[in-house]
Amino acid sequence: MNKAELIAASAEKSGLSQAVTRQALDGIMEAIADGLSTGDEIRLIGFGSFSLNRRAAYTGRNPQTGEAIEIAAKNVVKFKAGSRLVGQVNGQVRKRKKRGGSMPPARKEKPKHQAKRKRSPRRLRDLLPR
Repeated sequence: MNKAELIAASAEKSGLSQAVTRQALDGIMEAIADGLSTGDEIRLIGFGSFSLNRRAAYTGRNPQTGEAIEIAAKNVVKFKAGSRLVGQVNGQVRKRKKRGGSMPPARKEKPKHQAKRKRSPRRLRDLLPR
């Protein structure tokens, strides 16, 4: 799926026009790039996290001549998929947990005059008469 197909699919799902969806997607991509360029980690709960990794300089080889080449250090973008995205891709769609509700579930109350259950003896001495 390329960018145009993503915009068309998002516009259809959201009910917005493709022009508005394109502006929103461009804004999101720009905000992610700006955040990463300042060294921030971008976390989208359930979708995934974008972060930067520093790749150190190293010596490589030119495959045609075999000559040693110094490859400069650089930053690389790392993406780690979130659990909900991984589950959806693997066909295990998980429903989101409902938040809210300040009170815990009500406890069941025991009857006031409940007869005590007679327990079976656990030790040999409990079986012997006293």
